[in-house]
Amino acid sequence: MTIARYRFGAYVLDLPKHELRHQGVATALPARVFECLCCLIEHRDRAVSRDELVHAVFGRPNVSDAQLAQVVLRSRRAIGDDGQEQKSIQT
Repeated sequence: MTIARYRFGAYVLDLPKHELRHQGVATALPARVFECLCCLIEHRDRAVSRDELVHAVFGRPNVSDAQLAQVVLRSRRAIGDDGQEQKSIQT
């Protein structure tokens, strides 16, 4: 059985609706940011490799580190995280 929604802190990631909600309010996300969050939360029990994240987000292997870093940065911002504390997304 696949989980349709993930709740973490004040956020809910709703997979069928492709939606992130913060305190009940929907937040618009670019598709790659949504895919990044999905991949990371679905595999939250372990470290996700760069190649695995690239495949999940971009669907192709030839992605620069800068492109991936931008998606991760936007994903962090979407959930109120930052690169300094790394409360939710750690690298």
